[in-house]
Amino acid sequence: MSRDPDKEYLSGCLLSGTASLIILVVPIVICSVRGTANHDINTNAGLTRMVLTALGLTVAFTVPYVRRFGIAPAFGALGGYACAAAYWFLTLQQVNAKAIAETGTPTEYLDSTVFIVPVIWFAVGAVASLLPLYKNKRLNSTET
Repeated sequence: MSRDPDKEYLSGCLLSGTASLIILVVPIVICSVRGTANHDINTNAGLTRMVLTALGLTVAFTVPYVRRFGIAPAFGALGGYACAAAYWFLTLQQVNAKAIAETGTPTEYLDSTVFIVPVIWFAVGAVASLLPLYKNKRLNSTET
């Protein structure tokens, strides 16, 4: 039994776009709420809390979403994680430059953190996006 291909394409695009948008918005909201209010992003503990909170929320969203709907949201989520990794990179560079300009001292964390956080973010996101595909029954079935 085959479905209408146009509906399949449209639903795949919507699922992919929704996954990428949600995964991109979560770190932006968390950085806006936690990071700018009390300069929490300038400390090791604050940055760790923000990254782990955002990562936990996005992974908790990604795994069941990909398991339920399949390959389209998996690659949409992967794109969202890539965009969010770029966001983390640019935000951490900006925060570090702002701290040096305002106080004359850099942030608590090392300069390499600017590169490490986005790489870890994307790696965990790639695992969370692609690992549920191995257990997906829709992809493994051989319908004719």
